[in-house]
Amino acid sequence: MDGLRTFALRGVRPRIRQIVSLALLSLVALVFIATGPRLDEVFGTLAGVDWRWATLAVGANAGSLLVRGFGWQVLLAGALGRREAGAHAAERAYLLGQLVNAVLPGRTGELTKIGVYSARLADPEKDWGVVAGAVAAHRLIDVVPLGVLILLLALSVGIPPAAETEVFTVFGVSIALLVVAVVLARRNDPITPSGTLGRGIAAIRAGLSPLHSPRTTGRALAFQSAGWTIEVAGV
Repeated sequence: MDGLRTFALRGVRPRIRQIVSLALLSLVALVFIATGPRLDEVFGTLAGVDWRWATLAVGANAGSLLVRGFGWQVLLAGALGRREAGAHAAERAYLLGQLVNAVLPGRTGELTKIGVYSARLADPEKDWGVVAGAVAAHRLIDVVPLGVLILLLALSVGIPPAAETEVFTVFGVSIALLVVAVVLARRNDPITPSGTLGRGIAAIRAGLSPLHSPRTTGRALAFQSAGWTIEVAGV
């Protein structure tokens, strides 16, 4: 019976992933159709586009997403170790999450990344918190390259006075959250957590743990910085 159950689950899980992915893509398409720009306006704008530069810009944007996805893979590998589902699964989950983020509000794509990638793990119920922590770590290290961009912007053309308070407040809060995450990443608690909440917090801290490794953080940060550089080049 156990063998039959395992065989059945192996057959069902891929179908569930396919159904969830199709449902998400359908939702993104419906939201875009309902809230996106009118097609005549889009085609009217595209009529005056220099397609050589547009092709380079689209390629740069795609390259930026791929490179930043590599940064997330580094953090996942550091957090999950041998339990990771592989680079292909990580990149697919990241790209799908970014697509959802581009269309739906509230950073819904981050939840998409967690759900899609966790479904590929051997024990998703145990490791989804670790994946969530890795998603948070990946978002937080963006503070460094974005801080450099803000500094360059301020030195070159300046920041509009109306936006100064908001920009520096968000940047300051982000730095504070990154510091807190690095502190939480230290997994040296002698007490084993108990209860659902305790285990969930411990799993998220495990996902943040790569931030306590200078080598792992440096590699992920290098990918993030390269990705944002390509993004700016595309703009």
